[in-house]
Amino acid sequence: MAYKKLSGVKLPKKKQMLVRAICLNYRDRPKWEQKKIKRLCDECAGAYSAALFELMTTEKGAVQISLAHNISQSRLYDLRRDFYESWFKKKS
Repeated sequence: MAYKKLSGVKLPKKKQMLVRAICLNYRDRPKWEQKKIKRLCDECAGAYSAALFELMTTEKGAVQISLAHNISQSRLYDLRRDFYESWFKKKS
């Protein structure tokens, strides 16, 4: 399956692909990177962090996840955008 650049995300395609690949391999990543993924989900999504975590770390579709977590697809897409754009920011 070819990766399609997410148009609303202000990152180049290669950086988006990197973040996606890291998240999809969550279980195989080092503990510090797993903590980073969870922290960003919490920071970007708050009460919906479980939905964002599922979207980023599985290949399930946004429709299925939004129905399971009672969140609109557009809101889930906004949270995903925030996650991607936060990935390369320095933690203060």
